[in-house]
Amino acid sequence: MKHLLAIIAAILLVNPVFAQLEIGINGGLVRNPASVLYIHDYKEQRKATDYAPVMTAQVMYNLKHWQVGISAALRQQQIKYTQTVPVGCFGIEERTSNDKEQLVPIQLQVSRKFNFNSIEPYCGVAAGLVKGFGTVRVTRIEQAGETFTYQSSGIAAGAHAGLTWYITRKVGINTEVAASYMKVSGTVLQYDPIALAMTAGIRYRL
Repeated sequence: MKHLLAIIAAILLVNPVFAQLEIGINGGLVRNPASVLYIHDYKEQRKATDYAPVMTAQVMYNLKHWQVGISAALRQQQIKYTQTVPVGCFGIEERTSNDKEQLVPIQLQVSRKFNFNSIEPYCGVAAGLVKGFGTVRVTRIEQAGETFTYQSSGIAAGAHAGLTWYITRKVGINTEVAASYMKVSGTVLQYDPIALAMTAGIRYRL
Protein backbone atom coordinates (compact mmCIF):
# COMPACT_ATOMS: atom_id res chain seq x y z
CA MET A 1 0.00 0.00 0.00
CA LYS A 2 2.82 2.45 0.85
CA HIS A 3 4.50 1.75 -2.50
CA LEU A 4 1.23 2.36 -4.38
CA LEU A 5 0.69 5.69 -2.57
CA ALA A 6 4.24 6.76 -3.42
CA ILE A 7 3.71 5.94 -7.12
CA ILE A 8 0.45 7.90 -7.22
CA ALA A 9 2.02 10.93 -5.52
CA ALA A 10 4.97 10.91 -7.92
CA ILE A 11 2.72 10.71 -10.98
CA LEU A 12 0.55 13.60 -9.77
CA LEU A 13 3.60 15.77 -9.05
CA VAL A 14 5.18 15.13 -12.45
CA ASN A 15 1.99 15.53 -14.54
CA PRO A 16 -0.22 18.19 -12.89
CA VAL A 17 -0.89 20.06 -16.16
CA PHE A 18 -2.67 17.14 -17.81
CA ALA A 19 -4.93 16.21 -14.90
CA GLN A 20 -8.60 15.69 -15.79
CA LEU A 21 -11.26 14.20 -13.54
CA GLU A 22 -13.18 11.16 -14.79
CA ILE A 23 -15.94 9.06 -13.22
CA GLY A 24 -17.06 5.59 -14.23
CA ILE A 25 -19.72 2.99 -13.44
CA ASN A 26 -19.49 -0.65 -14.52
CA GLY A 27 -21.52 -3.79 -14.04
CA GLY A 28 -20.91 -7.43 -14.83
CA LEU A 29 -20.05 -10.82 -13.43
CA VAL A 30 -17.36 -12.06 -11.06
CA ARG A 31 -16.14 -15.64 -11.04
CA ASN A 32 -15.42 -16.98 -7.56
CA PRO A 33 -13.20 -20.06 -7.61
CA ALA A 34 -12.76 -22.34 -4.64
CA SER A 35 -11.14 -20.84 -1.56
CA VAL A 36 -10.01 -22.04 1.87
CA LEU A 37 -12.49 -21.37 4.67
CA TYR A 38 -11.88 -21.45 8.40
CA ILE A 39 -15.12 -22.05 10.32
CA HIS A 40 -14.56 -21.81 14.06
CA ASP A 41 -11.01 -23.22 13.72
CA TYR A 42 -12.21 -25.92 11.29
CA LYS A 43 -10.31 -25.67 8.01
CA GLU A 44 -11.68 -27.08 4.76
CA GLN A 45 -11.67 -26.38 1.06
CA ARG A 46 -15.00 -24.99 -0.12
CA LYS A 47 -16.33 -23.95 -3.50
CA ALA A 48 -18.01 -20.58 -3.86
CA THR A 49 -20.64 -19.64 -6.41
CA ASP A 50 -19.21 -19.94 -9.92
CA TYR A 51 -20.57 -16.57 -11.06
CA ALA A 52 -22.10 -13.65 -9.17
CA PRO A 53 -23.06 -10.04 -9.98
CA VAL A 54 -20.62 -7.17 -9.38
CA MET A 55 -20.95 -3.38 -9.61
CA THR A 56 -18.02 -0.95 -9.61
CA ALA A 57 -17.63 2.83 -9.37
CA GLN A 58 -14.47 4.87 -9.97
CA VAL A 59 -13.28 8.44 -9.52
CA MET A 60 -10.04 8.91 -11.44
CA TYR A 61 -7.60 11.61 -12.49
CA ASN A 62 -6.62 11.36 -16.13
CA LEU A 63 -3.04 12.36 -16.78
CA LYS A 64 -1.12 12.27 -20.06
CA HIS A 65 -0.15 8.60 -19.86
CA TRP A 66 -1.51 7.63 -16.44
CA GLN A 67 -4.76 7.33 -14.55
CA VAL A 68 -4.88 7.39 -10.73
CA GLY A 69 -7.74 7.45 -8.24
CA ILE A 70 -10.06 5.41 -6.08
CA SER A 71 -12.48 2.60 -6.88
CA ALA A 72 -15.26 0.87 -4.96
CA ALA A 73 -17.15 -2.31 -5.77
CA LEU A 74 -20.11 -4.30 -4.54
CA ARG A 75 -19.83 -8.02 -5.21
CA GLN A 76 -21.79 -10.97 -3.96
CA GLN A 77 -20.72 -14.50 -3.27
CA GLN A 78 -22.53 -17.52 -1.94
CA ILE A 79 -20.96 -20.61 -0.38
CA LYS A 80 -22.89 -23.83 0.32
CA TYR A 81 -21.38 -26.75 2.17
CA THR A 82 -22.30 -29.81 4.24
CA GLN A 83 -20.41 -30.71 7.40
CA THR A 84 -20.62 -33.84 9.55
CA VAL A 85 -19.87 -33.15 13.22
CA PRO A 86 -19.73 -35.46 16.28
CA VAL A 87 -22.63 -35.28 18.74
CA GLY A 88 -22.27 -36.77 22.19
CA CYS A 89 -20.08 -39.85 22.62
CA PHE A 90 -21.06 -41.91 19.58
CA GLY A 91 -23.43 -39.88 17.44
CA ILE A 92 -22.86 -37.72 14.37
CA GLU A 93 -24.91 -34.91 12.90
CA GLU A 94 -24.98 -33.53 9.38
CA ARG A 95 -25.24 -29.76 9.09
CA THR A 96 -25.90 -27.91 5.84
CA SER A 97 -24.78 -24.27 5.74
CA ASN A 98 -25.57 -21.57 3.22
CA ASP A 99 -23.35 -18.49 3.45
CA LYS A 100 -24.29 -15.34 1.53
CA GLU A 101 -22.02 -12.33 1.72
CA GLN A 102 -21.77 -8.88 0.16
CA LEU A 103 -18.16 -7.73 -0.20
CA VAL A 104 -17.27 -4.04 -0.58
CA PRO A 105 -13.62 -3.47 -1.56
CA ILE A 106 -12.40 0.15 -1.64
CA GLN A 107 -9.02 0.53 -3.35
CA LEU A 108 -6.48 3.01 -4.60
CA GLN A 109 -5.51 2.22 -8.16
CA VAL A 110 -3.03 3.35 -10.80
CA SER A 111 -3.19 2.54 -14.51
CA ARG A 112 -0.89 3.06 -17.48
CA LYS A 113 -2.80 4.34 -20.53
CA PHE A 114 -1.96 3.86 -24.20
CA ASN A 115 -3.54 6.59 -26.32
CA PHE A 116 -4.80 5.78 -29.84
CA ASN A 117 -7.01 8.77 -30.67
CA SER A 118 -10.48 7.91 -29.29
CA ILE A 119 -9.47 4.42 -28.06
CA GLU A 120 -7.50 4.06 -24.81
CA PRO A 121 -6.33 0.61 -23.68
CA TYR A 122 -4.88 0.49 -20.16
CA CYS A 123 -3.54 -1.83 -17.48
CA GLY A 124 -2.70 -1.33 -13.83
CA VAL A 125 -2.80 -2.43 -10.19
CA ALA A 126 -4.93 -1.68 -7.13
CA ALA A 127 -4.78 -2.21 -3.37
CA GLY A 128 -6.99 -1.33 -0.42
CA LEU A 129 -9.45 -2.54 2.21
CA VAL A 130 -12.57 -4.71 2.02
CA LYS A 131 -15.66 -4.88 4.23
CA GLY A 132 -18.11 -7.77 4.22
CA PHE A 133 -21.72 -8.16 5.38
CA GLY A 134 -23.23 -11.61 5.40
CA THR A 135 -25.67 -14.20 6.72
CA VAL A 136 -25.16 -17.89 7.40
CA ARG A 137 -28.12 -20.28 7.57
CA VAL A 138 -27.36 -23.59 9.27
CA THR A 139 -29.84 -26.48 8.85
CA ARG A 140 -29.66 -29.58 11.05
CA ILE A 141 -31.43 -32.87 10.34
CA GLU A 142 -35.00 -32.86 11.71
CA GLN A 143 -34.56 -29.35 13.09
CA ALA A 144 -35.50 -25.89 11.94
CA GLY A 145 -32.71 -23.84 10.43
CA GLU A 146 -30.90 -21.06 12.26
CA THR A 147 -29.70 -17.84 10.64
CA PHE A 148 -26.70 -15.85 11.88
CA THR A 149 -25.60 -12.42 10.65
CA TYR A 150 -22.01 -11.24 10.76
CA GLN A 151 -19.51 -8.71 9.48
CA SER A 152 -16.01 -9.26 8.17
CA SER A 153 -13.09 -7.14 7.04
CA GLY A 154 -9.71 -7.53 5.37
CA ILE A 155 -7.38 -6.40 2.63
CA ALA A 156 -7.61 -6.53 -1.15
CA ALA A 157 -5.13 -6.30 -4.02
CA GLY A 158 -5.27 -7.00 -7.71
CA ALA A 159 -4.51 -6.16 -11.31
CA HIS A 160 -6.72 -5.01 -14.16
CA ALA A 161 -6.74 -4.37 -17.89
CA GLY A 162 -9.33 -2.70 -20.04
CA LEU A 163 -10.24 -0.45 -22.92
CA THR A 164 -12.28 2.75 -23.19
CA TRP A 165 -13.70 3.98 -26.50
CA TYR A 166 -14.60 7.67 -26.28
CA ILE A 167 -17.60 8.23 -28.52
CA THR A 168 -17.44 11.97 -27.69
CA ARG A 169 -14.83 14.15 -25.99
CA LYS A 170 -16.46 13.47 -22.62
CA VAL A 171 -18.32 10.15 -22.86
CA GLY A 172 -16.73 6.73 -23.31
CA ILE A 173 -17.76 3.08 -23.34
CA ASN A 174 -15.57 0.88 -21.14
CA THR A 175 -14.87 -2.82 -20.78
CA GLU A 176 -12.52 -4.27 -18.15
CA VAL A 177 -11.18 -7.53 -16.77
CA ALA A 178 -9.86 -7.48 -13.18
CA ALA A 179 -8.26 -10.19 -11.04
CA SER A 180 -8.34 -9.68 -7.27
CA TYR A 181 -7.15 -11.36 -4.10
CA MET A 182 -8.81 -10.72 -0.74
CA LYS A 183 -7.91 -11.88 2.74
CA VAL A 184 -11.15 -11.65 4.70
CA SER A 185 -11.89 -12.63 8.29
CA GLY A 186 -14.94 -12.32 10.54
CA THR A 187 -16.62 -13.77 13.60
CA VAL A 188 -18.03 -16.75 11.70
CA LEU A 189 -15.51 -17.63 9.01
CA GLN A 190 -12.26 -16.66 7.35
CA TYR A 191 -11.30 -17.18 3.74
CA ASP A 192 -9.00 -16.01 0.96
CA PRO A 193 -11.08 -15.56 -2.21
CA ILE A 194 -9.37 -15.05 -5.57
CA ALA A 195 -11.79 -13.75 -8.17
CA LEU A 196 -11.93 -12.70 -11.81
CA ALA A 197 -14.40 -9.93 -12.72
CA MET A 198 -15.60 -9.05 -16.23
CA THR A 199 -17.50 -5.75 -16.49
CA ALA A 200 -18.68 -3.11 -18.94
CA GLY A 201 -19.89 0.43 -18.38
CA ILE A 202 -19.66 4.16 -19.00
CA ARG A 203 -16.89 6.73 -18.47
CA TYR A 204 -17.55 10.45 -18.20
CA ARG A 205 -14.87 13.18 -18.19
CA LEU A 206 -15.73 16.33 -16.22
